[in-house]
Amino acid sequence: HLGLVIARQLIILMDGEFGIQNSGTPGNTLWLNLPLDAKLLEQPTIDLDSPLKDARVLVVDDNDTCRKVLVQQCSAWGLNVSAVASGKEALALLRTKAHLRDYFDVVLLDQNMPGMTGMQLAAKIKEDPSLNHDILLIMLTGISNAPSKIIARNSGIKRILAKPVAGYTLKTTLADELTQLNKGVVSTKPGPVMPPPVSVPGDFRILVAEDNSISTKVIRGMLGKLNLNPDTASNGEEALRAMKAQRYDLVLMDCEMPILDGFSATEQLRAWEVGNQRVRTPVVALTAHILTEHKDRARQAGMDGHMAKPIELSQLRELVEHWVAHRDKARGPTSVSEQYLRK
Repeated sequence: HLGLVIARQLIILMDGEFGIQNSGTPGNTLWLNLPLDAKLLEQPTIDLDSPLKDARVLVVDDNDTCRKVLVQQCSAWGLNVSAVASGKEALALLRTKAHLRDYFDVVLLDQNMPGMTGMQLAAKIKEDPSLNHDILLIMLTGISNAPSKIIARNSGIKRILAKPVAGYTLKTTLADELTQLNKGVVSTKPGPVMPPPVSVPGDFRILVAEDNSISTKVIRGMLGKLNLNPDTASNGEEALRAMKAQRYDLVLMDCEMPILDGFSATEQLRAWEVGNQRVRTPVVALTAHILTEHKDRARQAGMDGHMAKPIELSQLRELVEHWVAHRDKARGPTSVSEQYLRK
């Protein structure tokens, strides 16, 4: 009865009529009349597809099932989708795309991820001057893990959606935010200025030893911008076999690989070079660790340098330029062995 009383009061406030009709059967028939302007009731059909077409989206979620579902949904809506399982991989891919001036429009990021949370990833994206700061960050997370709106906004996150996210909710959110973004003033801020390609000799050979396929793809893409087409190895054993089979001018060696890690592979390479009187191959360590002990371990293994992940294109460029110049100098009047072999 209380519900009927409230309904009657609301209808009267709207200048309408309300009544109850006894139909002679169990229950009653309720009726109402409201004076409404038909023109005001006409709502244009919302276009959800156009704003999404060909928009570039990066999905970041360590849960395989969630990641696959999001990829399938976004692909079905006409978006160009990439997906990674961690914040570290996301940063590497974002930076690579930025260097190629192929920016993402949206990042869908999970909050609860090992190694780097969604909030930490968002903060790093916001702080990185090389990335597109118009990028739309949308967090997908459980209610219990959701950050406050103020904290999220300070990290650059525009929207927070509770998992599990209904497909229609996600689609309308993406369409609404992308529409607002496209209506805004187009940024006139120039992108990162790309330096001219490195002048690399045609016979300069480089090997990338990395077990993570995404990291390998990222590094290959960066080297491609430097006019280099590297060989690859997915573990230390493959890398050692490749280095024995032919001479490389530079080897980028991941330290943590299966079968044979980068440290052991380099140690075995150095022993083989000495035993067979071969020229020293430049080997640079790739690792996510930046502590002094890791650098010392790389040096003790016989590595010639250390580069922290995720790799920056500018750092990689400097490294290649260094070893190109080093090789050119070694091919000068001074003997090759004197230039490469360390005392």
